[in-house]
Amino acid sequence: MPLVTERESLAQAASSAPAPSGQESRSGLALLFVFSYLVQGVSQSFGVVSQTLNYYLKDGLGFDAAGVSGFMALLLLPWMIKPVYGILADLFPGQGRAQSSYLWMGNVVCSVFYLLLALVLLVNPPLPAQTSAALSVFLIMSANVGMALATVIAIGMAASRPDGDTTRSYLAYQGTAYYLANIAALLLSGFLAQTFPASSALAFSAFLAALPPSLVALYLWPRLQGELPQIRAAFLGAAGSGGLRSPIAQIFNEFLPLIKNSRFLATAGFLMLWNFSPSLGVSLYFFERDRLAFSPQVIGQLGACTSFGLLLGSLLFFRLTRLACTRRYTALMVILSCLVTLSYLALRDSCSAFLIESVRGLTSGVFTLSLYGMAADACPRKWRTTLMAVLICLFNLAAEAGVLLGGNLYTAVCQPFFGGSLLPLLVVSVCTTACCLFFLPAIYKIRQP
Repeated sequence: MPLVTERESLAQAASSAPAPSGQESRSGLALLFVFSYLVQGVSQSFGVVSQTLNYYLKDGLGFDAAGVSGFMALLLLPWMIKPVYGILADLFPGQGRAQSSYLWMGNVVCSVFYLLLALVLLVNPPLPAQTSAALSVFLIMSANVGMALATVIAIGMAASRPDGDTTRSYLAYQGTAYYLANIAALLLSGFLAQTFPASSALAFSAFLAALPPSLVALYLWPRLQGELPQIRAAFLGAAGSGGLRSPIAQIFNEFLPLIKNSRFLATAGFLMLWNFSPSLGVSLYFFERDRLAFSPQVIGQLGACTSFGLLLGSLLFFRLTRLACTRRYTALMVILSCLVTLSYLALRDSCSAFLIESVRGLTSGVFTLSLYGMAADACPRKWRTTLMAVLICLFNLAAEAGVLLGGNLYTAVCQPFFGGSLLPLLVVSVCTTACCLFFLPAIYKIRQP
């Protein structure tokens, strides 16, 4: 279901550092995951700036659903280049020596660009609507680069655990932290959109989005100081041994055979079809504002309701870590996802909206973490950071195509021919999700049932 990708967007890859030993190291790693994802629940573009950005583009600058979806698709670009982040984490300076450095860098980049956005909006220069929108989206997209890099480092640590059940447990920790923060962020975003003019609301939310990564960067600074000698020694060693050409060649030599690996390809196809389902995010926002006359605050509350369902789904996933590895579970996941999508045909008022979003959030919370585990299982342990990043890049590329298709379908088909109904979007979404079933035999040809 596309909403998760827009708000969470969720499973990535990171450093190939050796697993920490001892209960204390494991607890410290889990705590670091929790902090990282509390930040992302607030500071991703699906957090505190989500409703205010939609409000700014629609009501402040006057764009239609197709125009807003085009800008929203740009915000997914940083998530599409995850292989670059994965290669950086694996090779520079090598063997996971720069984990804290990359986490620090990602949080600093995110904080700086959100502060720049707040400054630009508060100064309020007299720019054309297209220029104002492009500048705002560029700054948020740049902040997303930092968040994406931090996500690569954090989730990849979980993906590199030697025990698959431990990996899924870490993913559940991360999901729980993300959704807890996201609930508060979405409620706050809806309140700002309801209370302030469009540009001021986005400026305030950008300032709030800059605070958590700033605090994490300060927290990581002492660790960064202790890591610098190791990084310097690693770079000197790489230079003395002929640089990074050999490791890069090794990555490609091990990656190319996967192009012929049916399980890896089937997993990639499954993830892409699952996330290609035309995004309901922008279209649903226009439907709820224009046809159902929901206020921005109510839409923010609906987003928080979805995140609460996602939180419950993450907690439920703790009970399903073993079941999530089976073919029957995955087939049931696809069928239930189609049924939940069809439930939007019953969207008539705020009561039905809260019920649908709660169910959607609960199922998506379980399903998304299951997909992340599926992606990790399809990647060989060596260079898993890079290969997981490739799969998530494809996952997000499909999401971007879905965002563009969803917004344009709503503007070109739903509004003029169906009175603003979501029916055409829902039909295409269900059909593409159902096609995921065709990939199951290749994904689970080794492990049964």
